[in-house]
Amino acid sequence: MLEQLKKSLYTSFGFAILTKEKIEKMVDDLVEKGKLSEKEGKAFVEELVSKSRESSQEFENTINEKVRETLKKMDMVTQDELKSLERRVAKLEKQSKSQKSSQ
Repeated sequence: MLEQLKKSLYTSFGFAILTKEKIEKMVDDLVEKGKLSEKEGKAFVEELVSKSRESSQEFENTINEKVRETLKKMDMVTQDELKSLERRVAKLEKQSKSQKSSQ
């Protein structure tokens, strides 16, 4: 029963949007209805919270990767590339100033 319930909930909910409070409320309702024991409920909450965090991180990583791919396809510079160029320009300006002052 518990495994069936887990599979159902895993497919029914987007773990990336589940908060611990929502998970606890949902499991508390199942415990009250007698579908889970209190011990099973606590273990289930821990498992769901863990999976929610994992899914959230995976979702964030996927979004970040897709944004990077899109920027690359659009031939746009990233913040890191821009900062690198700014450092290079500052270094060249410094070298240019020191060459002018030594002449």
